[in-house]
Parts: sequence; C-alpha cells; structure tokens
Amino acid sequence: MKRLFLTLAACAALCACSKDDADSQKTPVFTGDTAYLNVRISDAATRASAGDPNEFENGSANEHAVSDAKFYFYDANKAFVTQASVWNGGTPVAGNDNIEFNGNSVVVLRGLTGTSFPKYMVTVLNAPAGFQPGQRLDDMLATMAGSMYNNDGEFVMSTTSYPDQKDADNQTLPYYVTEVTAANFSPEPVKPTFTNAVTVYVERLAAKVSLRLGDLANLDTATGRCKLNVSVAGELNGTDDGTTTPAEGATDIYIEFLGWALNGTALDSYMMKNIDETWANTAASLGLGWDWKDPTRHRCYWGKSYNYAKSDGNYPLTSGDENLAAPGNSQAGDMNAKYLHYITAAQIGNTVSKTGSSDYCFENTNTAALAQTRSALTSVLLKAKICDKDGGTLNLVRYNGLLYNRDTYLGYVANSLGLNAFYEDGQTPEGLKKYTRIGKEYLELATLGDGKVYVKMKETLPTPVYAINGETVTEITDFTAIDAALKEFNETGAEAIAYTGGEMYYNIPIEHLRNNEADDKTIYEANYGVVRNHHYVLSIDKLSKLGKGIFDPDEVIIPNVEDEKETYYIGATIHILSWKLVNQGVEL
Repeated sequence: MKRLFLTLAACAALCACSKDDADSQKTPVFTGDTAYLNVRISDAATRASAGDPNEFENGSANEHAVSDAKFYFYDANKAFVTQASVWNGGTPVAGNDNIEFNGNSVVVLRGLTGTSFPKYMVTVLNAPAGFQPGQRLDDMLATMAGSMYNNDGEFVMSTTSYPDQKDADNQTLPYYVTEVTAANFSPEPVKPTFTNAVTVYVERLAAKVSLRLGDLANLDTATGRCKLNVSVAGELNGTDDGTTTPAEGATDIYIEFLGWALNGTALDSYMMKNIDETWANTAASLGLGWDWKDPTRHRCYWGKSYNYAKSDGNYPLTSGDENLAAPGNSQAGDMNAKYLHYITAAQIGNTVSKTGSSDYCFENTNTAALAQTRSALTSVLLKAKICDKDGGTLNLVRYNGLLYNRDTYLGYVANSLGLNAFYEDGQTPEGLKKYTRIGKEYLELATLGDGKVYVKMKETLPTPVYAINGETVTEITDFTAIDAALKEFNETGAEAIAYTGGEMYYNIPIEHLRNNEADDKTIYEANYGVVRNHHYVLSIDKLSKLGKGIFDPDEVIIPNVEDEKETYYIGATIHILSWKLVNQGVEL
C-alpha cells in the first residue's frame, strides 16, 4: 500500500508545567495552559510476504480517502485522558513505496487537567459512527471496530501494530500505540519548520482481494469459454431390458465463468491489530517460520483476528449445521456462524475478466489447528457453468466419478434399482398391453444439502404407474416404498452432485504464506488467512476440472475439505504485495 503522511498540529489545553519539569523533559517553557502537538501520519503501504520484500502497491484514491482523524490520548498509567478530531486534507505520494499520502492539519485538544503530558496516542482515521475508545489503553486491544467503512464509505484506518518498539527511555512500548513526549509539544501554534513532529503510521482494517483470469491455454477469448476434456455418459444401453451400463457420450464440455465472491468472511474486527510478540521467525513447527516482523517499515505481516484461537467458533461442516443462523432480516439464504459469514451461489456477482475485479473483507486468521477446517477460512467462490460450445446449458449429475445428463441419470437410477414401477407403453403385435419401466418423465431430483441430491417420484405423474407381479398388474397409489428405495440409493450409497443449469463453484481458500512446498500436505499457521492492509491477487492460470455442482442457488455454501479431493482439488501459489499485495496462482 501507499503510506499516508499527515502532518497535524495538536493544540492541548494543559495545565502549565513548572519550568523545572519542562527542563527535565527538554521542553519549551509553558507560561499558559495551552500546548501544540505536531503530528505526522503515514499510511503503511501494502507489501509482499513472499518474493521481493520491497514490493508495494499504492491504494486508489478512494482507498486512501480521509475525512476525519481522531486522536486518543492516554497517560503513563494507561488511563484515557482526552481525544481530538480534525482533518485538513493532503496530497498523494507518487510511486509504489511504503507511503501513499501526505496531509497537513491542526488538531485542538481541550479539557486536559493534569500536570503532565499524555504518554500514548492511538490514531483512528475515518472512525465508524459511534466508535468509542477504551477507557484504559489495554482496552483498545479488545475494542471492536463494527465496520471497515465510515458512513461515507471511506476505509477505517488505525495505528499500525508491530513488535520490538521502544520508548524514549528504551523501555518496551505497547505495540499498537505512538509515544508522545513533552518535547513534541510547543507552547505556541506550530510552524511548518517545527522539527519535533510525532510520526504516526496507520493501516486499513480491510483486506483486499482481487481475482483475474491468467493465461489459460484452453480459453477462447472470443467466447470467454474454456473447453474441457471431459466425457459425459450418454443414453443407457438397452434401457428397456434393465441394462445399467451407460454409453460414453460425445458431448463437448465448455466452462463459462459467471462471477466470484468472498465466503467465510469475518463479521467484525478489532480496531487495533492484535499480535503475539512471542511469535518466532523459526521453523513453522516452532513458530511462524518466516520473517513476519518489519519494524523498519512500521508494520508486520501476521496478526490475530477477533476469532483467532477461539475454540467456540462453531465453524459449520454442512449447510444444515445447527450453528448457522440467518443474519438479521436476510431473505437471501446466507448464514452466519459465531464469527464468520457465508453466502449462497445466487449472491456471487463480482465480474470475472482478464483485468480483474476486487472486493474487501475484515481480516480472518487462525491457528494451524483451527485452519484445518475449511469453513474457518476466508475463501473465494468462483462460479461457472457447464455448457456446450454455443453456451447452451447442460444439466448434469456427477455420480461415482462419471458425469451424466440429468435425464440419463434419472433413468440410470430406476434401472439400477430394478424398480417394480411401469407405465403402459402401447401394445404388442398380439394386442397385449406393453409396459416399460418408469424413467425421467416420472422422476425428479431433490436435495440432500450441500449440492447433493437423490431421486424421488414426481408429485404429479404423467400416467398411472403399475407394479407387475407375475401375471398380475396392479396400479400403485402409495409411492412411499419406492421413494424410500430411491432416496437410499444416494443417501447411503455413492453421493450424487447436481449441476442445475450447469452451474457449479470452485472454492479457493486464500493463502497468506505458502512457503513450505516440500511439506504441502501439512497446514501450518499463516499458510491460510487474510490480514488487514494486505492485497491478495488470485490469478486463474489453469482449468482442467469441474467444480462442485450447485443444485439450489439459494442454499448457503459451506466449504468442506472433502469437496476438494480429486474432483475439486485446487492448487495454488501465493505472493503478497503492498497494499501488501499477495499473488495466488490457481489451477482448477
């Protein structure tokens, strides 16, 4: 990201210091009760965790827009003293370095009644409506932001957090504050030449995610479709004699991208970035296993989101999980767990293109143990549809590793079960009634949840249905037993995944730092996650497999690691830049 520099002068209505106190702190002599504090704010740019450590990306104008700066002051005992608010604008900084914007303002602090200066300052830009600081400095670590935007849609930013900070006396400084000393104050309005400015570094609470199409070898740029080498089972051989072996179809399969969206996003965020200063830069099994600290740039590259290490996260395993609840008055089918939000396929709408598009979310990080659960991770859902070369819809079902046209699959199940369910199908040459086992006209799919389906009898049948026992033909009026047999076929046997309208999705867990390729089967801490002020760029570089089918577009999508075995496996590599930018190459 670009860093944001703001020069602010804070006028503090202070009780006058004695000359001895002022001299002992190397400050000017104060003869009145007003002091001015010059503040320089820098927006820490985004930078890569992998690759070039000097690689940064400036935010766009709306990403570093600021309308208000709030300063919260605490004394040496960490008690809240006062606050001030001001913003007078500024100018962008050219180049993709660690700073992206400079500004100048004058802040007036009033109501200070102590005889000494504040020691700690916490800065929040574009504070959400109603935000209140902690009454003690330590409380700020647990204070929630409530939103990543203010009422004008501008990004909330706060003082950066990074370890190993020291105060003027070489004592450890809380990692999320800026120290202010008596020498930073002036007894008269600050001039541009004032040299004791306090430098504050801020970063956005939001993480940015972008997705774009890479150089796909099988992409037809004219149609935007990718051809896949996938076989589809054709009509059953000998459907009238019970044969259940499908013929291999000759249908060509094409994939058309429909959109993408973020899933498993955090519902809230700490205002201040939380970290563990004891995290080591050693092997992944002993620490993070990479250099997460960057004090020279006034930042770090991992953190603890508000759900970090909390075992009460109740991360769901299925769309019907009892831990899910509808958010507010939502009618869209999306759901909340305790800390994360999950969407439906119908809500996926960001544009998929070569140039790419972006979205934003709160940070979501966790321990290696909790990151084993796919639904605990923030991921990208890439929606696509299966079609023919002209874009015509193909309604498919995946069963036992094979793809079937939906109608073919319905007949396949009926024949596989040998259902004693027939309809009149004309007459034999001898004038006897001819009966044929029911198929697609009598059957339909129903949901088992998470895209899984089973076959059932239609509510309205085109003709009467008969059971044949020897020479006896009886009309069936109660289909309970037949429906039970049909449901058991998929419920206890191999699962079937339906692609309604050919629609499907690829779940792509967002990687933060995947630097242990030699051990890619083990998930270490920081392999997955999204961190504030980082930009994750996903590039779709290869497409050779189908995603998971969408049967009901209004059903909430809960990722499961089982979905990625063989059929749905996604491989990716990630690099992280400055906003801090992270590049992830994805093969589907």
